Amino acid sequence: MRAELRTIAMVARRELLTFRRNPARMLVTLVQPVAFLLILGAGLDAAAQAVGGLDYRSYIFPGVVGMAVIMPAFFAAGSVVYDREFGFLREMLAAPVSRWSIVLGKCVGGATIAALHGAVVVACAGLVEVPYTVGMVLGLLGLAWLLGFMLVAFGLVIAARARQFQNYMSTVNLIAMPMLLASGALFPLSGLPDWLGVVTRHDPLAYVVDPMRRIVFPLLDFSQPIAQQIYLVPSEARVTWGDTVVSVWLELGLLVGITVVSLITAVRRLDRDD
Repeated sequence: MRAELRTIAMVARRELLTFRRNPARMLVTLVQPVAFLLILGAGLDAAAQAVGGLDYRSYIFPGVVGMAVIMPAFFAAGSVVYDREFGFLREMLAAPVSRWSIVLGKCVGGATIAALHGAVVVACAGLVEVPYTVGMVLGLLGLAWLLGFMLVAFGLVIAARARQFQNYMSTVNLIAMPMLLASGALFPLSGLPDWLGVVTRHDPLAYVVDPMRRIVFPLLDFSQPIAQQIYLVPSEARVTWGDTVVSVWLELGLLVGITVVSLITAVRRLDRDD
């Protein structure tokens, strides 16, 4: 057990060192979420102010925290493709440690990197009129880390089969943007077309954005009638299955379940393919 834990720590540390040596990577992956929050959010906020004094940037803030995690997590999983191309993956798999330790190390390191990106967006809360509280900061960072862990595990399932990084990123790009748009990160979840409601309920990101909203929304002012009409009061802006509101614990359970399935699949693929 001590050797396996040491392996997890070493693989995670290698991911963090690789990330530290390429600071431009953080800048590139933060451009989109920051642009959504400050530029697109400001433009749409101007329209919202015209109809009722709303702050759209505050509304999308939880979703943008999740957005900031997506691409860094997938990039971290994609490092397996580079490791395979340069032969390092084969050396790790030949070591007298389990595949689980290698995969978990990748996930821990990648989730930490992804959470750092989320932390930058959380630090911008004051710029979009979201008040800082200890519970808000810790809650969002914890959910960002869990989301990053899940996405790295899912990315490893794809990376275990990819032979070129370009092929891996092509697949990821087909997944990432629809996942973001269908999660309800940028719009209320009620009143959607039936087909979009079905897609949203099958989107894992929706079950992370929703707990983030439950943390942030109580800090915002939804007292204006126009805010309640357009954005919904916090108690109604929830993921639902029919008439049942999905609880936070069930959402976290789904997140853990997807992560476990992804880990098992990634380990099996590495065993079979490498």
